[in-house]
Amino acid sequence: MKESVKDKIKGLVFGAALGDAVGLATEFLTKQEANHLYGQGPIRFGSSSFSLTTPDEQGFPFHRDGHRSRWQEGDFTDDTDQLLLLVQSVLATGGSFDFRDFAARLKYWIGNGLVFPDGSTKPPYGIGRTVSLVVGSPGFTDDPHRAAWNVWENYGRQLAANGAVMRSAALGAVVFHDEAKVVKNAIDAAQVTHADPRCLVSCVIVNVLIARMLVHENTGTKPLEPRSIGDSGDYAGVKHQHQSAAPQPKHPAMNNETATRQRPRIRIDGKAKVRLATFLAGEGDTTDFRDERTLSILFDRPAAPLDPSTIKCMDDLGADASSMALLTTVVDQYKFLLQPGASAPAPWTPSSSHTFEPSSATTDFLQHACPSSLSSLNLSSGGIGYTFKALGAATYLFTRDIAAHFESPAEAFVSLITELVLEGGDADTNACVAGALLGCRVGYKELPEHWVAGLRHRTQLEQLVDQFCSLP
Repeated sequence: MKESVKDKIKGLVFGAALGDAVGLATEFLTKQEANHLYGQGPIRFGSSSFSLTTPDEQGFPFHRDGHRSRWQEGDFTDDTDQLLLLVQSVLATGGSFDFRDFAARLKYWIGNGLVFPDGSTKPPYGIGRTVSLVVGSPGFTDDPHRAAWNVWENYGRQLAANGAVMRSAALGAVVFHDEAKVVKNAIDAAQVTHADPRCLVSCVIVNVLIARMLVHENTGTKPLEPRSIGDSGDYAGVKHQHQSAAPQPKHPAMNNETATRQRPRIRIDGKAKVRLATFLAGEGDTTDFRDERTLSILFDRPAAPLDPSTIKCMDDLGADASSMALLTTVVDQYKFLLQPGASAPAPWTPSSSHTFEPSSATTDFLQHACPSSLSSLNLSSGGIGYTFKALGAATYLFTRDIAAHFESPAEAFVSLITELVLEGGDADTNACVAGALLGCRVGYKELPEHWVAGLRHRTQLEQLVDQFCSLP
C-alpha cells in the first residue's frame, strides 16, 4: 500500500474524530441557538499554541451545558467511538469484517466504554435511541440482524436514523480494491443496528466514495467525467455481484428466543434524552429555545465581532468537478438499493403503520445525496437525526471546490466544518461523516495542525490507525 493511501486512511479517521469533537459544540442546538453562542465562528478548539485566525482571536469558547459537560476538552463522542469499534473489530479478525464480532464489541462498549490498545478507557456517552433499542432487545447477541429488523418492524419501519452512517466510513478502507466486499461490509455493519434501506444505502455511498478515492490514489486511475444524476448507467454487473454476495436485508428466519432481555446503561441527561428520542422519531423540535429572551437567559454571550467580508460561505464555493463526478456516479449506480427486492423485502405493502415506501425514498435520497445548498438540508429542524441529512451534509462538504478559495486544505477543513457545525441539529454526526470524507480527500498531513494537536486520545488514535494501515 502506498504511503499516500495510508495518509488518506489516517485522514478519514482523524477527520471523522475532529468533525465529531467540534460538532459537539452545537449538537442538539437550533441554528439560532448556535449563532447566538458562536456567531459565525470560529469556535475555540485545539491547541493554544496555534491560532485559529489571528493571534488575538482564538474563537468563541466551547459552551459547556449539562449535555456537553460530560465530555472532556477536545474529546469526541459516540460517533467516533463506534467507528473505532469497527476498526478494532477488523484488526481482531485479521483484515476481514465479521458483523457478529462487531455486534459483541458494540454491546460491551455500551456497558463498559471504549478500551484503547494501551488499556485506557472512554465512557460510552451519547448512545443513540435506535442503537440502544436494538442492542438491548432479546436475541441481539445471537442474531443482531434479526434484532435490528424486529425493532424496525415494531416501530412501523420509520427508524431511519443516522447511527449507522456516522460510524461507517472506516469500512471503506477495508479491502478497498474489492468494491463488492466494500458494499457487503457496509450493509452487514449497518444492519447490526439499523435495518431501514435508507440507512443501508447511506452507508454504501460513504464507503464506496472512500474506497474509490483510495483505489484512485493507489492505482493512479483517471478521475471520472461528470455525469447527470438522472442518467441510467448500465450497472447490472455490480448489482449482480452485490446481490449474490449480500442479498440485504431478507427477513431474518425466526427461531425460539432463549436470551433474556438486557437493557443497556444509557448515559445521557434528561434534556438530551427527550430531544434525541423526539428527533430520531422524525418529529420536530418541540423545545422552546427560539425566542431571543430565552436565549439571552440560557446563553449569556456577546454578539459575534466578525467582519462579514472575511467569511467564506460554502454555498458560494461551487463544486469541484472531479469530486462531484465521483459522487453523482456512485449515487446513480447504487440508488437501486432502495428498490423492492434490492435491499428490502418485496413486495412492499405500505400502510399507515408501515411508512417506508421505495419510490418516495428514492426521490428523497436523490434530493439529499446531492443537495443544491447546505441550507436546503434544514439540518436543525424536523428529524435532525435522519440518515439522509447526515449523508447530504457530508457529500456537500466533500464536493466543494476548495482549491480555488482557500490557501490550504487545512484552512478549508476548518472553515467548512465550522460552517456545517454552526447549522446546529445533530451537528457532531453530520460533521463526523463530513470530516471522514473530507479528511480522506485531503489526507492526514493536510488536516489543521492546531485541531489535531488539541484532539483528546490522539495518541491512541495514532496507534489504532497505524495498525489499521498495516493490514494486508
